Amino acid sequence: MADPSQVPISAEAHHAANLFVGLTVPLFTAALATIINRIVFKLRSRVRLGLDDGFIVVGFVLATVDWALLMAATAWYSNSSRPFATVSQAQQTVMLGVISVPIWGFSVGFIKISMAFLLLRFQQNTAWRWFLYALIGVIAVVMIASSIFAIVQCLPLAAVWDRTIVGAKCISPSHIRIVSNFVGGFSIATDLVLSLFPLTFIVKLRRPFMEKALISLLMAVGLTASAASITKAVLIQQWVNDIDGLYIGIVMSTLGSVEMLIGSTAACLPGLKSTVQRFLTYCGFDFNSDFSNSHAFFRSIGQAMSLQNISLEPTSRALKQEESSRTDSSKSSAANLETGGVDS
Repeated sequence: MADPSQVPISAEAHHAANLFVGLTVPLFTAALATIINRIVFKLRSRVRLGLDDGFIVVGFVLATVDWALLMAATAWYSNSSRPFATVSQAQQTVMLGVISVPIWGFSVGFIKISMAFLLLRFQQNTAWRWFLYALIGVIAVVMIASSIFAIVQCLPLAAVWDRTIVGAKCISPSHIRIVSNFVGGFSIATDLVLSLFPLTFIVKLRRPFMEKALISLLMAVGLTASAASITKAVLIQQWVNDIDGLYIGIVMSTLGSVEMLIGSTAACLPGLKSTVQRFLTYCGFDFNSDFSNSHAFFRSIGQAMSLQNISLEPTSRALKQEESSRTDSSKSSAANLETGGVDS
């Protein structure tokens, strides 16, 4: 007969705990490195910090607190030699998870608001700017409302992890699932909007094609956070009825942390543009050319790949010859860029 004072830990729960540690530690390290690079670069350049910087710093501080709470709640289960946990240990895990939910909500919300304020720096169109301001307002409302909901899901809140409390009033699982689905869908939608929004002004920038492509790629990294959001939304459906609640809880904590940390990293990646561009230039990519057709674009990629097999020099003799034969067309492209024209 099973000891009622012990809670069994499944092999799946052990694996999920190891996955949490293995995934979130490098993601947290990357997020920390990118935000330090962002702030240090601006301070050294004597660039005034803006609202986007303030929100991302607060968002990352909250992300650190949330990640630390989940690490304390999860890391203990990564040891597969422990087949059981005590009731108090299981309650502590649930308690830390519940406390982390509103912190996660504010962290993700501040990160998204930071991205919106960053986009406001580049977008000059009045209609699009009003759209971003409205989006910031909606994100703030959803962030606050979802966090309040997480706090009042049970009165007293301790009844969520301590089932011995008598007279507690809790929101039904079906209503919790509805709210979770709405918040998850909203998070996915805002990830898509914020990641694709740069297309409204990048295409109009008077910069070479490759540089605009790099900016678009760096700002679209946030789309990968949507994958975690979608997976989490699917898991919410089986959260209530799943027998192994510990396993599902750890997986959802992992997905939430992945979404949060990738979002923080993506918000800071545009600041690494010059570093990435220098590296790609060293590898042979030509950022000074305006590719007027796809053939020229893919030809440049092929040349860069061939340089990796032949020489590590930034330019080869063949590239120099082609560059000299392309001088006139480059000058024409530069003139078109200056006037806002597009080559046909």
